Amino acid sequence: MENSSKGTTNRWLIIFGTILIQVSAGSFYAWSIFNNGFMMKSGGVVQVVNGVKKIVGGLPAGSVSFTFTLGMLCLSLATLAGIPLAKKYGIKVVSLCASIIYGLSILGLMTIGKGSSIWMLWLFGGVL
Repeated sequence: MENSSKGTTNRWLIIFGTILIQVSAGSFYAWSIFNNGFMMKSGGVVQVVNGVKKIVGGLPAGSVSFTFTLGMLCLSLATLAGIPLAKKYGIKVVSLCASIIYGLSILGLMTIGKGSSIWMLWLFGGVL
């Protein structure tokens, strides 16, 4: 009886971990929501130019948007590298390492502010 209760607990942990992994992977697809926020956080201000609201100053819009492209490239390469690593070390170890890297990237993105370089955004938002 004790073994079945442990097995049930492990199943729920696996389901919970899988949900967290899917939320983490899916959150990157919402990157466009963060573009304006990063431009504002890095010193941009909203101004009306020819009747249209634009963010002036801060990190350039094209450079902030490039972060998504860089992130998709790194995500694809990490997926390709993760397959042989998962076969060698196991999916739990690879998932744990990926979760730690994801957490570091979120912490890094939180530090970006006025005067930050675009390289920091590309590192934390794209590469990691």
